[in-house]
Amino acid sequence: MRSRISELGLVIYPGKVLNADCFRIGTIGNLFPEDFHELLAAIEEVCKEMNIMLPIT
Repeated sequence: MRSRISELGLVIYPGKVLNADCFRIGTIGNLFPEDFHELLAAIEEVCKEMNIMLPIT
């Protein structure tokens, strides 16, 4: 997922949890609501490409 998100011009980092695959989202800089909408849209797109059903429950 990280590499595909990167191809879309965004960066996420791997989480530090030992027993689960995850990623974390941090903010550095001057971000706006539109930035988060873009990130969420990219995550949704990649999840669809990976056949991951949303929402995850």
